[in-house]
Amino acid sequence: MKQPWATSTRTHRLPPNWPQLRHRTKTRANNQCEGPTHPDSGTRPKGTPRCTNPGTECDHITPGDNHHPNNLQWLCHTCHKQKTQHESAAASKAWRAKAKRPTEQHPGTKPTNQQNLSSPNNSNNDNSEGQQHIGHKAPHNP
Repeated sequence: MKQPWATSTRTHRLPPNWPQLRHRTKTRANNQCEGPTHPDSGTRPKGTPRCTNPGTECDHITPGDNHHPNNLQWLCHTCHKQKTQHESAAASKAWRAKAKRPTEQHPGTKPTNQQNLSSPNNSNNDNSEGQQHIGHKAPHNP
């Protein structure tokens, strides 16, 4: 069975100095995980103690190809996995929302213009929501 990342192009998009950036991030973190203590949020609030596990993986704080040292953090496998799952779930949710089709108006109704609604002689004025039912006239009660 292929690993999920087997078809990823991620390693091809890393800069030539990636090993140095990774080492610098590890050194800056003193080989300790910089991950959140509350992994559900994907971020660590200021003043919150960080994870106490040793770090093993270099992670992009903001997903994408920004390899600036300020966008890199050193994480343990557990924190990295939880952060990636959180980002993946958020991306899936955004994609589903974008792919959702807009609700269509019922074909038996059409919007009426405001002028027709205000006319006292309009026998088709059957509701106050500004909808006119096609083919059905409301009874006229004087």
